[in-house]
Amino acid sequence: MIDNRQKVLNLLGLAQKSQNLISGAPQVIEGIRNSSVQLVFLATDTAKNNQKDITNKASYYKVPIITDFTSHDFEQAIGKNRKILAICDKGFSQAIQKYYSEEV
Repeated sequence: MIDNRQKVLNLLGLAQKSQNLISGAPQVIEGIRNSSVQLVFLATDTAKNNQKDITNKASYYKVPIITDFTSHDFEQAIGKNRKILAICDKGFSQAIQKYYSEEV
């Protein structure tokens, strides 16, 4: 049986395929500013200055952040080496937060 952590990563992969995922600090910050981002993922190995920038921006705009995954987890999920991801679809965001809050 798949645990909830893996379900979250699977949903990241689906969001990538359906073009509801953006990555990279500048793109995520812009998405937060224009209210297109529903949920932010920061890898545990993200550079401190990027962590601070994204965390401050997300906090100001009240966008939830998940910080319990590594960039390796993201690479396995979406097939690209990324440290900062954002979900732009409300349905994906709600499903991920549901699984995340249950166990991860």
